[in-house]
Amino acid sequence: RSQPMPAATEALPYPELLEKRSRDSDGVDHVEDERCDPSESEVPDLLTGDYRLQILGSLGSGDYESQARAINDYDRIAGYSAGHEQMETSVIVADIENGITGLGNLGTRCAEAWDINNLGQVVGQLGLGQSQQAFYTSDGIIKELIFTGIEYIARAINERGVIAGSLKRAENGERVGFVLDSARIQEIRGPDPSAQSTEVFDINTQGEAVGFTQTQFGRSAYHWTPEEGMRILPSMEGESVAYAINDAGVIAGWSRDKNAHYHAVLWKGDSVIPCAGRKSHNSLFFGLNEKGEAVGMKVDKKTGRWRAAYWDGEKLFALPDQFGWMNWATDINNRGMICGTAFVPQIATFQASVWYRS
Repeated sequence: RSQPMPAATEALPYPELLEKRSRDSDGVDHVEDERCDPSESEVPDLLTGDYRLQILGSLGSGDYESQARAINDYDRIAGYSAGHEQMETSVIVADIENGITGLGNLGTRCAEAWDINNLGQVVGQLGLGQSQQAFYTSDGIIKELIFTGIEYIARAINERGVIAGSLKRAENGERVGFVLDSARIQEIRGPDPSAQSTEVFDINTQGEAVGFTQTQFGRSAYHWTPEEGMRILPSMEGESVAYAINDAGVIAGWSRDKNAHYHAVLWKGDSVIPCAGRKSHNSLFFGLNEKGEAVGMKVDKKTGRWRAAYWDGEKLFALPDQFGWMNWATDINNRGMICGTAFVPQIATFQASVWYRS
């Protein structure tokens, strides 16, 4: 099947991260940053024998776009895949042994999973724009979550079945975070009255949520608890976003410094820790496990492309990739298995992927 090479940033989980980019003749976006000295930002490759990359494929003929967003401790993966109709996507669950299974899209033509817990419950979104609806699965069946709003997305579900996400209120257009515990819903707002939106990306077993709140001055990572509400996390003098939190209260995400460089960071208490060092930039974290291992992506100093990255608790490494193209990691379970997305040049598209220890 012949098709044009897609732009890498169109497939990123959060494409707004790349503000300066150029496109080579291969059609894949490259980071363009004259302030980045490669000698200062080198992140070593992880030995191929430590982790191996496996492409999970997609629905249909197997050469359509797919993405893996989350993985539970039973190595079950949740994400989305296009099928025979390229404009239509479906929720998928997958594993290495059984491959990909489609759960459908409830007739919305567009569905994406964002998280899966150890009970196998999946949450995500149906539709696009003002027709966005949150969903959860029960016994493998997609069911819509009904809220008082015009747009709503479920982005996380913890081991107790508590769901977190974001909604846009119908009466005033305000975008707020939410935590849904049984029939009780709590809304999450920024402490600044001028906050334009609040997004939730993860929730731990204790019901603590993380994400960002946005004002006219940019995004600020936060930590929220049901008892104490929202606490803005320290940054490296620039914007910040928190994507994951474990049960020990460690938080993973990214922060920009005063020169607008991206740093993969962990928050522990009132401290923000750049895991590739303060001189290294253009790295981000998306996922975190209970051992404190984190995953995300970083810029390859040789090619300028984003590559999947893994933090082992002491050092940041680039994960192996036999294709030599763009890829990123979105989640890591407590067994150390990593899921994400990789560009496969043979079929010119991005596909759900898993990195596993040999």
